[in-house]
Amino acid sequence: ASHVSVPVVTQLVTGATSGDPAFAAYRTRGAANVYLIDTTTGIRRRLTNMGPGQYALFPHFRSDGWIYMDMRTSGATPEHILASDAAIVYR
Repeated sequence: ASHVSVPVVTQLVTGATSGDPAFAAYRTRGAANVYLIDTTTGIRRRLTNMGPGQYALFPHFRSDGWIYMDMRTSGATPEHILASDAAIVYR
């Protein structure tokens, strides 16, 4: 069987509750991370670890197997382009 992986952006924060002080910054400033999901097995692999106010957005694959995404920080410029060979590594 062939495995197909897709990049997904999520704004979910796991491991914290709304009453947790560590969660407060995420609640007010937000965050977005990118996961690589194997569509055959459903296995998720987190590719980014954005802090409060940081957003990894618009992930896409290049023909060479690398995955690229835009990284933004609230209230700051410039934006950054991130590249990862995670798609190749996880095959």
